[in-house]
Amino acid sequence: MEIVAMEISTVLLLAAVVLLLRRQRRTTPPSGSVQLTMVEDVARNVESIKQTCLSALAQFDKNLETLGRRTAFAEQQLANLTAAPVGERTDQYQAAALLLAAGHDGNQVASLLELPLVHVEMIRDLRNILTRDSKMAGGVESPRPVKSVKRKAVARSGKAKLRPILLTEAVEPAQAVNG
Repeated sequence: MEIVAMEISTVLLLAAVVLLLRRQRRTTPPSGSVQLTMVEDVARNVESIKQTCLSALAQFDKNLETLGRRTAFAEQQLANLTAAPVGERTDQYQAAALLLAAGHDGNQVASLLELPLVHVEMIRDLRNILTRDSKMAGGVESPRPVKSVKRKAVARSGKAKLRPILLTEAVEPAQAVNG
């Protein structure tokens, strides 16, 4: 897109230069050698700009092809990682689950059973999720009885006792108003 815009701006610049030269030709008496050198300079500039644009387009094409190859490779890797396990490999996945449950490291299990490390990590994550869910389902049992603190029964008299006024109660409201 940028290359196309660059080519269009180059063509417009060339047209502007040609129009400028025509105006100068009308206003000044023609001098063949000066105008010829100016036209040659413009032609050289246009050629150099054209070569620059073509080399930029070639580089852009190379980069685009490289990006396409890298994208295809990444898609192939993603397809390999997300592929469902083959039916004959289910025993290996069961063995991986048992080894992980026994406490072995995921890298060791993957290399021992020749499984992708990503699949072994998924098995470990699924196992953790399943154990957490089973704990949650089994954890709904009745909670332990809470020990209650035995307190002495306080004999209450029929009249409520008057409590003495503390100095802090009298000072704090006044301080809050002033401060």
